[in-house]
Amino acid sequence: MKYFGSGEHELWCAVLLAVVHDLTHPMFEKSREREIAEAWVGLYPSRDFKIVCSLAGLDYEAVFDQLRAICKTPFEERCWQGDAKPHATKMGRAA
Repeated sequence: MKYFGSGEHELWCAVLLAVVHDLTHPMFEKSREREIAEAWVGLYPSRDFKIVCSLAGLDYEAVFDQLRAICKTPFEERCWQGDAKPHATKMGRAA
């Protein structure tokens, strides 16, 4: 991928990270944000889902399987890991 590690790549990774955040953060248990995130993941990967994963440099099927597993899990059993900043850490920047 020609822009791997670029700002554009980081943007699309951040979009997916935001979806995980909205699906798992305790403050979103009864929120519209969680409902929107679950609807975006859906029952099957949409064209938009595939495009976002592609722009993030990820296999959409693998991402979809993981996000569907989160969606199928009762909210109170979803694991929240805090406000992780994987890209900043991965890129050698302070988190």
